[in-house]
Amino acid sequence: MNSASAASTSSASMTAADVAARHLLAILEGPSRKTTLVVGIQGPQGIGKSTLVKNLVSKLANNPAGRSIRAAALSIDDLYLPHKSLLELKERHPQNGLLHGRGLPGTHDVKLGSEILSEVKRASIGTNSRSIRLPVYDKSLHDGAGDRTEEATWPALELRPRMSGSNEENSNDSKIHVPPLDVFLLEGWCLGFRPLPDDVVKSRYEEALRLRESRGTSLSSAFELDQPLHFTLRHSLDSLLEVNEKLRQYESEWYPHIDTFIQLWPASGSPAVEERVNEEYKALDAFPSSAKALVFQWRLEAEHWMKKNVSKGKGMTDDQVKDFVARYMPAYELFSGGQLGSVKGDRSGSERSSGLRIELDEKRAVVHHHTLM
Repeated sequence: MNSASAASTSSASMTAADVAARHLLAILEGPSRKTTLVVGIQGPQGIGKSTLVKNLVSKLANNPAGRSIRAAALSIDDLYLPHKSLLELKERHPQNGLLHGRGLPGTHDVKLGSEILSEVKRASIGTNSRSIRLPVYDKSLHDGAGDRTEEATWPALELRPRMSGSNEENSNDSKIHVPPLDVFLLEGWCLGFRPLPDDVVKSRYEEALRLRESRGTSLSSAFELDQPLHFTLRHSLDSLLEVNEKLRQYESEWYPHIDTFIQLWPASGSPAVEERVNEEYKALDAFPSSAKALVFQWRLEAEHWMKKNVSKGKGMTDDQVKDFVARYMPAYELFSGGQLGSVKGDRSGSERSSGLRIELDEKRAVVHHHTLM
């Protein structure tokens, strides 16, 4: 993946939302768009995706150009399979802990997500308004296992055609007041991850295992972040190949709808951990050890804040938080190197645009940003 630097001297004073809004405004100010701009937003747990989305919707509505840009958003967390379906998934994969409970690729309702994205695009080039409902997932249900809420309670998203000359633009119906949807934001921790050929997964797994054994390090050793595929090796190769296969559905069903990606990424050189940068690590592991350390740190900070300010001391212990995050790490280690590649690899539509990476320090301040070609 090639990147062209777009960092500016003012990056230090700009928020991630400032940088992202400028990127999207540049796209929207280009040739007249026929469809809603669908934006994929990716970033690891705790980096600030939800905050970015909230601020981005506000900044687009009140942008310096003076034209109010209507944006809506959905998290892939709200696309998790219903509780019953997750239990059935666990029964079908009894040996694969990666698919036991919500979280990893394979635990989302890919079909529902594809239907929503298709409808957003279809409505923008149609001739009539329509309304769709966006799902809501309540993670507190079933003792924290979570479940999808009743569809009748889902918020409605009003969609109008963007094309001039539609039936409704020629109508005198005074009730029509919702503007067309300019931007639809889809955010998620693994959005943009791409599957690997099975033989690549196998070769990287076996080589990382060989390196670990040659160093005399036990697989049970905790949080050796500078060991390539440290968390991946906690799981069987068959389990990882099953997740790899599940990820192919995301690539085929979701990514073709996405016009541009914005990625929040832990900045390299973070002092959270002394990283051993060597060719062996980089050849096997897509996620730098310093980035892993920041994800654990951010998730711990979030849990501490929640226990202090929201749940009156109730919540996970530090060890439970670490175990929770560790379950996600194999996907970072194996698949995060393919992020944003869908824009480059599947650019069959004329409205596709380059992606944007925004790198943040451990305080989530913008360090620099660049375009992903």
